[in-house]
Parts: sequence; C-alpha cells; structure tokens
Amino acid sequence: MSQMSTMLEKVMTTLRTPGETRKFLTGAGSVFILQIIGVAAAFAMQAFLARMMTQKAFGDYSFAYNQARLLAYFGTVGLTLSVLKFIPDYLASKDWARLRGTIRAFSIITVAASSVLAIAAIIIFAIFPPSDVDQLTLNIGLLLTPLIALTALYVEMLRSMGSIVKAYGPLNVGQNVLMIVFAGAFTIVSGGLMNVQAITLLGLVLLLIAIYQIVMILRGLPPMSRGVKPAYDIGTWVRVSLPMLLIRGFQVIMERVDIVVIGFMLGAVEVGIYNVASRGANLLSFSLSAVSAITAPRMSPLYNEGRLEELERIVKRAALFSLAISGMFFLGLLIFSTFLLSIFGEVYIIGRNTMMILAVGQLVNAFAGQGGYLLHLTGHQNISGRIYFVSMVMNIVLNIVLIPIYGYEGAALGTAFTAIVQNVWIYIEIRRRLGINPLPLPFG
Repeated sequence: MSQMSTMLEKVMTTLRTPGETRKFLTGAGSVFILQIIGVAAAFAMQAFLARMMTQKAFGDYSFAYNQARLLAYFGTVGLTLSVLKFIPDYLASKDWARLRGTIRAFSIITVAASSVLAIAAIIIFAIFPPSDVDQLTLNIGLLLTPLIALTALYVEMLRSMGSIVKAYGPLNVGQNVLMIVFAGAFTIVSGGLMNVQAITLLGLVLLLIAIYQIVMILRGLPPMSRGVKPAYDIGTWVRVSLPMLLIRGFQVIMERVDIVVIGFMLGAVEVGIYNVASRGANLLSFSLSAVSAITAPRMSPLYNEGRLEELERIVKRAALFSLAISGMFFLGLLIFSTFLLSIFGEVYIIGRNTMMILAVGQLVNAFAGQGGYLLHLTGHQNISGRIYFVSMVMNIVLNIVLIPIYGYEGAALGTAFTAIVQNVWIYIEIRRRLGINPLPLPFG
C-alpha cells in the first residue's frame, strides 16, 4: 500500500505546477490540434488519391514520394535539428547578423545538398531500377527532393522563432488540402488522374508552401534585424550540424527503409498497401510530435543550468500526455481498423494486421517519450548517434530477412521490434548519464 502511495505521489509531482502545466498544455494543445487537422487532411488526401487512381498508379506515387522524402532528410544535412539551437541563441543574444546569416546559408546549403542527392538517386535508379515501379514518376518525385528539404527546414526555422501555427499549419494541413483541391480540379478537367500528374501536382503545392514559409520567416524577424548584413559562422555550424545529420539520417532510414525494401522486393501494389497501413499507425505519433515541439527547445537550457529536477518533470509530463493520447488512438485502431482502411478502398483492408503491428511500435515510442531528444540535446549526441546507427542496421537486416518470408507484415514486425530495442537502450543511457527517469510512470 505504501508503495502504491509513493507511486501516485511521484505521478502527481509531474503535474504540481499549475502555471507551468497550463503553459505546456496550451502550447502542446495548439500543435496537437494542428496535428489532428493535419492527420484528417492527410487521410482525406490519401483516400482521395487512392480512389481516383489505379492501385498501381497510387503505388508508383507513394514509392516516388517516399524516396524523395528519404533523400530530403539527408539533404538538410542536420540543419533541421541544429537550427533549433542557433536561431533561439541568436534571438536571445540579439546577434542579428548571424541570425540572418543562418537563414540564408542554411537555405542555400539545403537546396544544394538535396539537389546533388536527387541527381545521384536518379542515376542510381536508372542503373538499378526497382521492381514494377514507373520510372518517370520516380524521377519526377526525386526532382522534388530540394523542395521537400527546404519546406522541412523552414518548419524548424519558424518553430525556433516561436511561430508554432505558421510552422506546422502549411505543411501539416495546407499541403494536403491543396493536393485535394488541385488533384480534384485536374480530375474534373481531364477525366482522370495518373501517377505522373499526381506527383507533378505535389511539386506545385510544395513550391507554393515554400514561398509562403520564407515570407513568414522574413516577416517574423525583429524590426532591428532588418538591413543588417548577414554574418556566417560556418565552423560552429558544421561542428554542431554534422553529428545531428548522422542522427537524423539514421532516424529517417529507419522510418523509410521498410517502404524501400518492399518496393524492391515486392512491387508498387504492396508499397501502396503498406503505405496506407503505416498512415493509420502514424495516428499514434502526432501526440509525440506535439509535445516535442514545446519541450525540445527547453531541454538544453535546463540541462546546462543544472535544473535536472525541472527537466525530469517536463519530460515526464510530456511523456504522460503523449502516452494518454496515443493509447486512446491505439484502442480506436483496434476497434475501427477495418473501417479506417476501407476509406482508402476495399483492397487496402488486407493491411489491417500490418497497421496494428506498426501501431505497437508507435505506442512504445509514445511511452518512451522524449528520450531521443533528451540525449542529443544535452551533449550526448555521440551516444544517441550510436544507438540510432545500431537500430538502423538492425531494422535493415530484419526487413531484408523478414519481408521474403512474411511479406509487408514482415516489414512491420522488423520496424516494431527495432523501436522496442531502441527505446529500451535510450532509457538505459538516460538513467546512466543524466540520472533522471523520462518515463511517464514513477518506476525506474
């Protein structure tokens, strides 16, 4: 009985500061609402495309878009993480020259790096074409890599400036709504929608979003920064961004390797089914994204100031919020999974087991909370990088081994198992190196 009382006392400790909790819930709630709207819009867009296109054409589109997104994450060369450090620092110190230099240099570097990757990928896929995937659709998708990378960078710039709605609204909601409008208009005018047209329309949407984002970034700068000549601290930027690139790269490969291996081993139809299933499982992930948008920028300052109790309280609160929301969505998937998949078309119901396996992995991520951010934003990025590298290799090996045996369900099993191993390892390292318990429960 005394142990139960102690456990309840520890749980309540995470919610004892009403003002702080209210501030956290307000910020996380704003992102959470945007995530809900964004997920609804994404489902509507995916369902619309799946019904307007043939199953093969939708698979081609999904494969091309996923390859471009994979390259785009590498094309940002770690800047989407390091910008969360530099822009808040420059705003706080009123270093307007480096602030403007960061915006300009990071944009140029992102476009240049992602363009090189896109061209290289087009050449590689021409030499080693994937099984049963339309090459023209794939090439057009790969050419969108710089736009995808740039919009991702601008999301983090706006986020680091405190413009949460402007950061998440255009890409989470605007992209999907515009795709529905443009694809619908094209279908009405032409009488149909094919893979090449869909991926081209996506490029137009991304271009409009990128233009909007940079306008919002420039408008959001303090008035005293206008007209200041940009300054460039390349050495510092590279030193911080390079480890972040490796970490983010390992994360992205783990997120996308299943789609890639399925595309090579099985084909476009299976990619489409798996893509829809993963969309459903990803419903569990946006609560984690919502809380990280608020908590991640606070971790480094609290750690540097030695305020570990406050840091622990914040990450526990974030994990508790994330787990509660993700748990509700998990139960919802269990009950309504067949109906949810049928929205995309009857042929996608076969992916139910795949979706639920992936959902288990997402639930583990929600339970583990902010562990990944906590390591690499408190100076332990080398440890974090090691964990993600080993997890990436494990995920690749498991996918290659399991997909030939179990099909796309094998990919889901490999991905979910990797998530469990990775989060256990992160928890052990946090306890060992920071001495805090990041879990939403009091044990540990």
